[in-house]
Amino acid sequence: MQAYRVKQSLLVEIEGYEADCFAQFPAYLQHIADTDNGSLSRLSYNEETNWFEAAAFAPSATINACWNIYKFVALDAYYTKSRYLMMLMIVVRIDANDNAIPLA
Repeated sequence: MQAYRVKQSLLVEIEGYEADCFAQFPAYLQHIADTDNGSLSRLSYNEETNWFEAAAFAPSATINACWNIYKFVALDAYYTKSRYLMMLMIVVRIDANDNAIPLA
């Protein structure tokens, strides 16, 4: 049990508290908007509780790449290992070189 507490303490020291990371989303999305013209970003949160619900962003490079890739689109989702119920969703398309390009 002591090893578990030491491990958790070290994880908090290295990575910080997981809940605190959600507070950084608005600044991160604003930084993307300020530095990458043409990018898209959205943040969703519950206005009553002020709890984070979802974040989505697509850099302008991937948006511009949409004009030169196949019409095939794939959506993949992954449940994260977290104390919060979260899902990472990725949308990809295939380019002319048969490489996957993440879109969002």
